[in-house]
Order: sequence, then structure tokens, then C-alpha cells
Amino acid sequence: MDKTRSCAFQANYHLIWATKYRRKVLVGSVEVRLLEVLKMIAENHGYVLLTACVYDGDHGMCLCLLSRKYVFLI
Repeated sequence: MDKTRSCAFQANYHLIWATKYRRKVLVGSVEVRLLEVLKMIAENHGYVLLTACVYDGDHGMCLCLLSRKYVFLI
């Protein structure tokens, strides 16, 4: 949890994506490589990848913890 003088906060981002037409292409070596790439991206940008997984070979999910440097308002 990040803290400043007047507040404390934690920014978690829950990202979900699906393949086009829900084709089951995220299986086997593609799934393994996808998880490796997600971990590498998180490490390079200073994110904490809390969890990442692929479901049914057609959609994936990751949960990231970002520092306040990367937090943005929508």
C-alpha cells in the first residue's frame, strides 16, 4: 500500500481479454509464452503481477498492482 502524508491507497487493475471469435488458441506453448510475456512486461515497468491465467484457451485474466507513478484516473 502506498502512503502519502494525507492518505494511503492501493491501485489494483483487473484486466480481462478474449480472443477474436473466442477461438481456443491460448493453449499449450502459447499459454506458457503469454504468461512469460506478461511477467516480463510487469517486471520491466515496475508493476506487481499478482495473478495471471488463461481460461478455456479463449480468454485470459491478469491482476496487477501499480505504484502511484503509473496510476491514472478514468
